[in-house]
Amino acid sequence: MSLSVKKLYTKYSTAALIISISAVFFLSCSDTKPSDPTASSIKNDYFDTELFFKTEVDSLKQANPEVEKTVSKENETETKTLKIKNWENELSSFTAIDLRKPAYSSEFKIDTIGNQINYTAKNPELDVQRVSILLDEAKNPIEIIVEKSTKNMLYSTDEKLSYAKGAKYSVEKNQSILILGDNRYIIQGNFISK
Repeated sequence: MSLSVKKLYTKYSTAALIISISAVFFLSCSDTKPSDPTASSIKNDYFDTELFFKTEVDSLKQANPEVEKTVSKENETETKTLKIKNWENELSSFTAIDLRKPAYSSEFKIDTIGNQINYTAKNPELDVQRVSILLDEAKNPIEIIVEKSTKNMLYSTDEKLSYAKGAKYSVEKNQSILILGDNRYIIQGNFISK
């Protein structure tokens, strides 16, 4: 049986739509604070993950490397060697991470240990719980690991994203959806050197 990323999502699309509509309904019923008009002007000094991954996408489009890609779901695994046609889509989980967005301002504790910077969420309800950035000797990022967690009364999702520049990337996702149960998948890509 052939696996594809598209196939992984097909089974859950109707349920995801229902959950999304329900979530919007629940959120609209909750008390909200008036928005702070200065919030959009808040800047922070966090690493620019969004720019890093957008730059990587542009670089990969130019280089057009071959990738050994493995998709695993439950007990099924498929590996193919291919050229990625749409890097924006392939790395969309990574490009969606933006530590500099106003909602994250002052939300992380920052620790630097040698050539590694760790951002750890102060709030356990924040979607991004941890970001670790490994730097080379010139202080350029060479590996980024992101741990995300989302929990509400309808579903919970734990996700680990790992990107090693010029070497590999992976997305590991564990979902538990009310009624539908648990779903786990892993996508791994290894760049093939020429």
